[in-house]
Amino acid sequence: LELLEALLPRNVRVPVLEAMEVFGPPGAPSYKPAGHALAHLHALDDWSAALAVRLEESLNGGQTMSADPALLEVMARISFLKEVALFEEIPANHRTALVPICEEVPVREGEVLFRAGEPGDSLYLVQEGAVGVVVGDKGVEVARLGPGECVGEMALIDDAPRSATAVVREDGSLLRIAADVFSDLLHSEPEIAFGLLRTLVGRLRVATARSSGEGVAIDL
Repeated sequence: LELLEALLPRNVRVPVLEAMEVFGPPGAPSYKPAGHALAHLHALDDWSAALAVRLEESLNGGQTMSADPALLEVMARISFLKEVALFEEIPANHRTALVPICEEVPVREGEVLFRAGEPGDSLYLVQEGAVGVVVGDKGVEVARLGPGECVGEMALIDDAPRSATAVVREDGSLLRIAADVFSDLLHSEPEIAFGLLRTLVGRLRVATARSSGEGVAIDL
Protein backbone atom coordinates (compact mmCIF):
# COMPACT_ATOMS: atom_id res chain seq x y z
CA LEU A 1 0.00 0.00 0.00
CA GLU A 2 2.82 2.41 0.84
CA LEU A 3 4.44 1.73 -2.55
CA LEU A 4 1.17 2.38 -4.41
CA GLU A 5 0.60 5.54 -2.40
CA ALA A 6 4.01 6.81 -3.52
CA LEU A 7 3.69 5.80 -7.17
CA LEU A 8 0.09 6.56 -8.13
CA PRO A 9 -0.88 10.06 -9.33
CA ARG A 10 -2.99 12.06 -6.89
CA ASN A 11 -6.24 11.76 -8.82
CA VAL A 12 -5.96 7.95 -8.89
CA ARG A 13 -4.38 7.26 -5.51
CA VAL A 14 -7.42 7.73 -3.28
CA PRO A 15 -9.98 5.63 -5.21
CA VAL A 16 -7.50 2.80 -5.83
CA LEU A 17 -6.39 2.59 -2.20
CA GLU A 18 -10.01 2.75 -1.08
CA ALA A 19 -10.80 -0.09 -3.45
CA MET A 20 -7.95 -2.19 -2.11
CA GLU A 21 -9.15 -1.64 1.43
CA VAL A 22 -12.57 -2.91 0.37
CA PHE A 23 -11.06 -6.11 -1.02
CA GLY A 24 -8.73 -6.89 1.86
CA PRO A 25 -6.29 -9.83 1.93
CA PRO A 26 -7.50 -13.42 1.30
CA GLY A 27 -9.21 -14.80 4.40
CA ALA A 28 -10.08 -11.38 5.76
CA PRO A 29 -13.77 -10.49 6.40
CA SER A 30 -13.66 -7.84 3.64
CA TYR A 31 -12.02 -10.12 1.05
CA LYS A 32 -13.76 -10.49 -2.31
CA PRO A 33 -12.71 -12.60 -5.31
CA ALA A 34 -10.57 -10.97 -8.01
CA GLY A 35 -13.57 -10.54 -10.30
CA HIS A 36 -15.32 -8.32 -7.75
CA ALA A 37 -12.15 -6.31 -7.23
CA LEU A 38 -11.68 -5.69 -10.94
CA ALA A 39 -15.32 -4.75 -11.39
CA HIS A 40 -15.01 -2.22 -8.57
CA LEU A 41 -11.92 -0.65 -10.16
CA HIS A 42 -13.58 -0.50 -13.58
CA ALA A 43 -16.45 1.48 -12.03
CA LEU A 44 -14.28 4.20 -10.46
CA ASP A 45 -12.70 6.22 -13.29
CA ASP A 46 -10.52 5.83 -16.38
CA TRP A 47 -7.30 5.62 -14.37
CA SER A 48 -8.55 2.95 -12.03
CA ALA A 49 -10.12 1.08 -14.93
CA ALA A 50 -6.80 1.14 -16.78
CA LEU A 51 -5.16 -0.37 -13.69
CA ALA A 52 -7.89 -3.02 -13.65
CA VAL A 53 -7.02 -3.88 -17.24
CA ARG A 54 -3.40 -4.44 -16.28
CA LEU A 55 -4.39 -6.61 -13.33
CA GLU A 56 -6.77 -8.56 -15.51
CA GLU A 57 -4.06 -9.20 -18.09
CA SER A 58 -1.84 -10.57 -15.33
CA LEU A 59 -4.57 -12.85 -13.94
CA ASN A 60 -5.41 -14.15 -17.43
CA GLY A 61 -1.86 -14.82 -18.55
CA GLY A 62 -1.54 -11.64 -20.63
CA GLN A 63 -4.99 -11.76 -22.22
CA THR A 64 -7.38 -8.89 -21.58
CA MET A 65 -11.00 -9.99 -21.24
CA SER A 66 -12.95 -6.79 -20.73
CA ALA A 67 -10.78 -3.86 -21.87
CA ASP A 68 -12.61 -1.39 -24.08
CA PRO A 69 -10.94 0.82 -26.71
CA ALA A 70 -11.09 3.92 -24.49
CA LEU A 71 -9.10 2.24 -21.72
CA LEU A 72 -6.56 0.86 -24.15
CA GLU A 73 -6.17 4.39 -25.55
CA VAL A 74 -5.42 5.74 -22.07
CA MET A 75 -2.77 3.08 -21.55
CA ALA A 76 -1.23 3.73 -24.97
CA ARG A 77 -1.06 7.46 -24.25
CA ILE A 78 0.68 6.88 -20.92
CA SER A 79 3.23 4.71 -22.73
CA PHE A 80 3.76 7.38 -25.41
CA LEU A 81 4.34 10.18 -22.89
CA LYS A 82 7.13 8.15 -21.30
CA GLU A 83 9.04 8.48 -24.59
CA VAL A 84 8.64 12.26 -24.96
CA ALA A 85 11.98 13.91 -24.14
CA LEU A 86 10.34 17.11 -22.90
CA PHE A 87 8.73 15.18 -20.04
CA GLU A 88 11.58 12.78 -19.25
CA GLU A 89 12.46 14.53 -15.98
CA ILE A 90 8.88 14.43 -14.70
CA PRO A 91 8.39 11.58 -12.17
CA ALA A 92 6.37 8.71 -13.61
CA ASN A 93 3.64 9.00 -10.97
CA HIS A 94 3.07 12.64 -12.00
CA ARG A 95 3.52 12.15 -15.75
CA THR A 96 0.25 10.24 -15.94
CA ALA A 97 -1.58 13.44 -14.93
CA LEU A 98 -0.75 14.81 -18.39
CA VAL A 99 -2.95 12.28 -20.17
CA PRO A 100 -6.36 13.91 -19.52
CA ILE A 101 -5.19 17.28 -20.89
CA CYS A 102 -3.88 15.85 -24.17
CA GLU A 103 -6.20 16.38 -27.15
CA GLU A 104 -5.58 14.11 -30.13
CA VAL A 105 -5.46 16.01 -33.42
CA PRO A 106 -5.33 14.25 -36.82
CA VAL A 107 -3.30 16.26 -39.35
CA ARG A 108 -2.67 16.22 -43.10
CA GLU A 109 0.42 17.12 -45.09
CA GLY A 110 0.62 20.87 -45.80
CA GLU A 111 -1.54 21.88 -42.84
CA VAL A 112 -0.22 24.88 -40.89
CA LEU A 113 -0.33 24.36 -37.12
CA PHE A 114 0.61 27.94 -36.33
CA ARG A 115 2.41 30.89 -37.89
CA ALA A 116 5.21 33.11 -36.66
CA GLY A 117 3.82 36.09 -34.77
CA GLU A 118 0.64 34.34 -33.62
CA PRO A 119 -0.07 33.94 -29.88
CA GLY A 120 1.50 30.83 -28.39
CA ASP A 121 -1.49 29.05 -26.94
CA SER A 122 -0.52 25.37 -27.13
CA LEU A 123 2.14 22.69 -27.46
CA TYR A 124 2.00 19.85 -30.00
CA LEU A 125 3.47 16.38 -29.48
CA VAL A 126 4.08 14.32 -32.61
CA GLN A 127 2.59 10.84 -32.32
CA GLU A 128 2.74 9.95 -36.01
CA GLY A 129 3.93 11.78 -39.09
CA ALA A 130 6.30 14.75 -39.24
CA VAL A 131 6.21 18.51 -38.65
CA GLY A 132 8.56 21.07 -40.17
CA VAL A 133 9.63 24.28 -38.41
CA VAL A 134 10.16 27.12 -40.89
CA VAL A 135 11.40 30.69 -40.50
CA GLY A 136 11.68 33.81 -42.61
CA ASP A 137 9.74 35.09 -45.59
CA LYS A 138 11.13 32.30 -47.77
CA GLY A 139 9.99 29.62 -45.35
CA VAL A 140 13.37 28.02 -44.73
CA GLU A 141 12.95 24.77 -42.82
CA VAL A 142 15.25 24.71 -39.78
CA ALA A 143 13.98 21.53 -38.15
CA ARG A 144 11.86 18.49 -38.92
CA LEU A 145 10.22 16.76 -35.99
CA GLY A 146 9.01 13.18 -35.79
CA PRO A 147 7.30 10.86 -33.29
CA GLY A 148 8.14 11.63 -29.66
CA GLU A 149 9.23 15.19 -30.43
CA CYS A 150 7.34 18.41 -29.74
CA VAL A 151 6.80 21.81 -31.27
CA GLY A 152 5.63 25.02 -29.64
CA GLU A 153 6.80 24.10 -26.15
CA MET A 154 7.74 27.68 -25.26
CA ALA A 155 4.01 28.46 -25.26
CA LEU A 156 3.85 26.51 -22.00
CA ILE A 157 6.32 28.89 -20.38
CA ASP A 158 5.55 32.41 -21.59
CA ASP A 159 2.99 34.45 -23.52
CA ALA A 160 5.36 35.57 -26.28
CA PRO A 161 4.25 35.26 -29.94
CA ARG A 162 5.37 32.26 -31.97
CA SER A 163 8.92 32.69 -33.25
CA ALA A 164 8.47 30.30 -36.20
CA THR A 165 5.84 28.62 -38.35
CA ALA A 166 5.01 24.92 -37.99
CA VAL A 167 3.84 22.99 -41.06
CA VAL A 168 2.77 19.34 -41.24
CA ARG A 169 5.11 17.46 -43.61
CA GLU A 170 3.53 14.00 -43.36
CA ASP A 171 -0.01 12.88 -42.53
CA GLY A 172 -0.23 11.79 -38.93
CA SER A 173 -1.54 12.41 -35.45
CA LEU A 174 -0.55 14.97 -32.82
CA LEU A 175 -1.39 15.54 -29.19
CA ARG A 176 -2.25 19.13 -28.35
CA ILE A 177 -1.82 20.55 -24.84
CA ALA A 178 -3.39 23.97 -24.26
CA ALA A 179 -1.12 26.38 -22.41
CA ASP A 180 -3.81 27.59 -20.00
CA VAL A 181 -4.83 24.04 -19.05
CA PHE A 182 -1.19 23.06 -18.58
CA SER A 183 -0.68 26.09 -16.34
CA ASP A 184 -3.53 24.96 -14.11
CA LEU A 185 -1.94 21.50 -13.90
CA LEU A 186 1.39 22.99 -12.81
CA HIS A 187 -0.33 24.63 -9.85
CA SER A 188 -1.85 21.34 -8.71
CA GLU A 189 1.17 19.17 -9.58
CA PRO A 190 4.36 21.17 -8.77
CA GLU A 191 6.55 18.12 -9.47
CA ILE A 192 5.61 18.48 -13.13
CA ALA A 193 6.85 22.08 -13.08
CA PHE A 194 10.15 21.06 -11.48
CA GLY A 195 10.62 18.22 -13.98
CA LEU A 196 9.92 20.49 -16.95
CA LEU A 197 12.32 23.08 -15.55
CA ARG A 198 15.09 20.46 -15.23
CA THR A 199 14.59 19.47 -18.87
CA LEU A 200 14.67 23.06 -20.13
CA VAL A 201 17.76 23.88 -18.04
CA GLY A 202 19.47 20.83 -19.53
CA ARG A 203 18.66 22.06 -23.02
CA LEU A 204 19.97 25.52 -22.17
CA ARG A 205 23.25 24.07 -20.93
CA VAL A 206 23.69 22.13 -24.18
CA ALA A 207 22.93 25.27 -26.21
CA THR A 208 25.38 27.42 -24.26
CA ALA A 209 28.05 24.72 -24.56
CA ARG A 210 27.66 24.76 -28.34
CA SER A 211 27.70 28.55 -28.53
CA SER A 212 30.84 28.74 -26.38
CA GLY A 213 32.72 26.83 -29.06
CA GLU A 214 34.47 24.76 -26.39
CA GLY A 215 31.79 22.21 -25.62
CA VAL A 216 31.61 23.40 -22.01
CA ALA A 217 28.30 24.49 -20.50
CA ILE A 218 28.24 28.02 -19.12
CA ASP A 219 26.49 28.52 -15.78
CA LEU A 220 24.02 31.36 -16.14
